[in-house]
Amino acid sequence: MKPSPNDKTPPQLDKRKLFQVAFLAGFIFYYSILFLYLVMGFAGFGSTKNQKVKGNVKMVAKINKPRKYRQYMNRKGGFNRPLDRVN
Repeated sequence: MKPSPNDKTPPQLDKRKLFQVAFLAGFIFYYSILFLYLVMGFAGFGSTKNQKVKGNVKMVAKINKPRKYRQYMNRKGGFNRPLDRVN
């Protein structure tokens, strides 16, 4: 029996077919991302934290030392004396 043109019920989807389409879409997405990684030259994502890196030259990285401030006024013993040493 054909559905009437006024019938508003959605068509029934086959669950197996729906699963196959979803699986294929995921498969294509996964391999497209993998292909993109290969084209861009990524072998993986990792960190070199606390590891020795071959070819890294010492004294290249600039490490900022925290500033040490000296108190000029309101010091014990007055402000008209030599400044304290900076360690």
